[in-house]
Amino acid sequence: MSDPDEKKARLEAIRAANRAKAAAAAPPAEAPAAPAAPPAPAAATTNTSDEKAARLAAIRAANAARASAGPAAATPAAPASPSAAAPAAPTPPARPAAATAAAAPRPAAKAVPARKPIPRMIKILASIIICIIISVLLATTTQNYITAVGFGVIFGLFFGLMVGSWPPGPGDEVTSGGE
Repeated sequence: MSDPDEKKARLEAIRAANRAKAAAAAPPAEAPAAPAAPPAPAAATTNTSDEKAARLAAIRAANAARASAGPAAATPAAPASPSAAAPAAPTPPARPAAATAAAAPRPAAKAVPARKPIPRMIKILASIIICIIISVLLATTTQNYITAVGFGVIFGLFFGLMVGSWPPGPGDEVTSGGE
């Protein structure tokens, strides 16, 4: 069965469940008009779960009919549910646009492009420059700038090599457990 046929079968199953719900909720025509008491909260909760159960049963019946019919069925069969024998009732009012939008399927998430890693040599050079600046600023108290630049280069190279592979890029084996 093609996708439009599946959609039609599911839609018909849901409509049948809605008709059954409306028929069950509609008061009989010959009943005398009596002052209506507000329904108990437990009854409203049970009614909601009954609605959901009826819809679920109708969808399952439509799925079972679709699975048993196979590709040979050109038109969707009537749903095999107890609501199929229910008299046709007026359709319930349409849901608000916000509820319809919330029920609509969400588009698939876009693939995030892989980030371009910074080359390790640039990380090392940046570390050397930062360490030289820090060392020279610290050397303002002793006036030993040449020594400070030497230590800045050594510390910058050390930290650049140590931190040059951080953060791990895509595909780096950092959590593989030594495999």
